[in-house]
Amino acid sequence: MKLRLLHILILLAVIASLAAGPALSKEEEPEREITHDNNLEYRFSLGYASRYIWRGLDLNDGYPVMQPNMELIFGESGHSFGLFGYYGLQGTRQYDEIDYIWTYSHPLSRNFSYTLNVAYYDVFFGDRYAEAYGTLSWDDCPFHPVLSYYKELRHEGTDYLNLSLSHDFRFCRIPFSFTVAEGYGQGPLMENPGFSDLAMTLSTSLGSNDRFSLNSQVSYNLTPSDPCLSSNHLIWYSMMAKITF
Repeated sequence: MKLRLLHILILLAVIASLAAGPALSKEEEPEREITHDNNLEYRFSLGYASRYIWRGLDLNDGYPVMQPNMELIFGESGHSFGLFGYYGLQGTRQYDEIDYIWTYSHPLSRNFSYTLNVAYYDVFFGDRYAEAYGTLSWDDCPFHPVLSYYKELRHEGTDYLNLSLSHDFRFCRIPFSFTVAEGYGQGPLMENPGFSDLAMTLSTSLGSNDRFSLNSQVSYNLTPSDPCLSSNHLIWYSMMAKITF
C-alpha cells in the first residue's frame, strides 16, 4: 500500500511541477519567437475506463480504472517521453502501475510513417519489465492500416503482433472513427501461440481545439476461450480529457 501511494504521489508531483513551470510576471517575461523545431510541449490527460483491457485481457476483474498521464513532446524532433498511470478504483488492483515510455516517430515518405518505442512497466503489486515495440502506418491508404510489433526484452516467446484498420466518418455532423484490430501473440497468459484478441472500437471527439480535447470510445473485445479469463466477450467504455501547453 505504501509503495503504491508513493508511486502515485511521485507521478502527481512531476505533473504538478511541470504544469507550474518557472513563474514570470508579464513584465519579466521576455518576448520571444516560438519555433516549432525547438518548442517543448507538455501534454496532460486524465482518463476513466470501465475496464482495464490489455491485449484482450481484463486485468482489473471488470472494475474501472483511472488513467493520469503526462507527456513531454520535444517539438518536431519526433521524440517524446511519457508517464502513463493506471489506478484501479476497485477490484484486486494487482496491475496498478506507472509506465515510462520513450517514443520516436518519423515519416518514411508521404504515404508511410513509423514509430519506435521503449517502455518500462512498473507494476506496483507485480513484476517490472521492459518492452520495445514499433508501428508502421500506411497513412493515405483507405482504412489506414497500422501494423504493430511488441517484444518483451527479458523473456523469450513473448512477441505480440497487432493489425488495425480504421474508417473515419460523420454522423449528424459528429466525427466518428470505427477501428477493428486483431492481435496475435504468445506468452505466459496464453497456452499456445495464436490469435489472442479481436477488438472493435467506436470513438468520437466531444470537443477539441489546439489545446484541449475530450474523447470517448466504446469497445467490444473478443478473446479465445482461456482458463485465465472469466469471459471471452468484453464490452467497455472510456473517456479521456487532454490538455496541451
